[in-house]
Amino acid sequence: MKTRITARVRHWLIAALLLAAVASSMACAELEDTTDSPGRDVSGSYNLKQVNGQDLPAGTGTRLVIDGNFDLTADGAWSLRISFRGNLGFSRVNGDDGMFSKQGNTLTFQTNSGDTFTGQLSGGRLTVRYDYGEGKPEQFVFAK
Repeated sequence: MKTRITARVRHWLIAALLLAAVASSMACAELEDTTDSPGRDVSGSYNLKQVNGQDLPAGTGTRLVIDGNFDLTADGAWSLRISFRGNLGFSRVNGDDGMFSKQGNTLTFQTNSGDTFTGQLSGGRLTVRYDYGEGKPEQFVFAK
């Protein structure tokens, strides 16, 4: 009887160790975010999360930023839309478009009007400094 209990315990122990190994490898795979790895496709829609370190809605001078998105396509095109409320209470959407290139974790954006700005990818987050009309660049953080 003692041998039979030991064998059963051994089987349960092996099953528990295998389960722990599988769970550990799955957790590591979930933690590994290769969105910003060199050569990786970064296309997709990134939703605005913060402006100048403040969660949305966030005030920037005379504007209250409500939401926004930054879309990147596989062919190198980008589109930025930011919804805000001005000091008179009117809602507006400001936007820009152009082409981008990627070098490591840095994206360089060129607007259709010829202006350029850069962004950094890290852990599925895109951080850019962009001037959307007040004459001073603001920091925007988007997440995929």
